[in-house]
Amino acid sequence: MSKVNPVEDAFLHYTDELLVLMPDMPDVYLEKRKDAGDDGRHYAYCVVEGSEIIIAYAPDMPDLPVPQINGLILHEIGHAIEFAYSRDHVEMLLDVRLSDDPEERADQIVEYVFGETIQYELPDYIQCVGVDCEGGARPEGLR
Repeated sequence: MSKVNPVEDAFLHYTDELLVLMPDMPDVYLEKRKDAGDDGRHYAYCVVEGSEIIIAYAPDMPDLPVPQINGLILHEIGHAIEFAYSRDHVEMLLDVRLSDDPEERADQIVEYVFGETIQYELPDYIQCVGVDCEGGARPEGLR
C-alpha cells in the first residue's frame, strides 16, 4: 500500500473486499476533485456520470485521520452500491428494509455488506470506523 495517498489505499482495500462480497458489482472509480470539499465536514461524494460510478474526494481528505478516511470511503461505497443496484434490489439482496433517508441508507448498506458501523466523530460529525473512532450515531437531519 502507498503511504503517499491514504484515500487511494482505503478505496483499493474496500473495493477489493467489495468484489469478493458482491462479485457482480460494477467498477467504481476514484477521482480527486476540488468540488468534493467545502472546508467543513464534507470531503467526498458519489455520483453517476454516464455509465460510470465515481467517488470524488477533496484534495485535503488525505490529511484526515485514517479512521475518518475509511469511514468516508465506506459511506460513499454505500451510495455506490445503491446506485449500481437500486434501493429495491439492495433491500432484496440483503433481505432488509432500508431507511428512507439516503445518507442513513448508505451507512446501513455498509453495515450489512461490510459489517462496519459508520460513526460520526465530533466536532464536525465526520464519518469514521474502527476501534480508534470515537464517534456516535448520525445526528438526525445531518447532510
